[in-house]
Amino acid sequence: MKAKQLLEYAQAGVELQQHAKGAVLFGATGLIGRSCLNRLIDHQTYNKVISIGRKPINISHPKLTHYEVDMQDVASYRHLMRGDDLFICLGTTMKKAGSKDAFYAIDHNLMFDIAKTGSLQNMNQLIIVSSVGADKNSFVFYLKVKGELEDDVRRLPFWSVQIMRPSVLLGHRKERRLGEKVAGRLSKGLQYFSGSILGDIAPIKADDVAKAMIQSAQGLEKGTYIHHGSEIVQLAKLFNQS
Repeated sequence: MKAKQLLEYAQAGVELQQHAKGAVLFGATGLIGRSCLNRLIDHQTYNKVISIGRKPINISHPKLTHYEVDMQDVASYRHLMRGDDLFICLGTTMKKAGSKDAFYAIDHNLMFDIAKTGSLQNMNQLIIVSSVGADKNSFVFYLKVKGELEDDVRRLPFWSVQIMRPSVLLGHRKERRLGEKVAGRLSKGLQYFSGSILGDIAPIKADDVAKAMIQSAQGLEKGTYIHHGSEIVQLAKLFNQS
């Protein structure tokens, strides 16, 4: 369901699904994942949040259970993936990965294996972060990998698959990314003079992506939905209204 439709339903007084759900989150130490974890803990719909990753996290809460695992050995933590909604906020960069093969192993193979395992565990929904411009036929390797991942996960037997396609992310990272810093300043300048001139390619707050992920998981229809930048912002606004 599109963000516009969700807004129309909310304005019409139709309540989104509100019941005790369990969430499983991958990527809680990343830029979007940190926000997603905090938002999930605070959200009234979720009474249980499971975080799975290779590093410790510096947050504790009665709702939260965090497991440190060998991320490459998906079978070893399959039994921990118990819940309704699966949130995947993983991803790396070519620089960190070191090669195309290493990048593909994380941003496609690992993420797909986690999603597939979630479906085998009878989880209902997949909410996953992709990228603006994702296209399996792209000549840009990064976008090609993201497109292939999208194409593969949408074939999994989830009741609903929600795919986020944000552009450059705004937020505080532990590591500095010059490109994102420059793009963020440039976009703010353009938007000051020309409104939302950049549309779906405008840099977006990581916290807004997290909000949109959680809000999209409260939808009313089954199927696969791709949310672009401007729609992510709409969903984040709807999240703030709930």
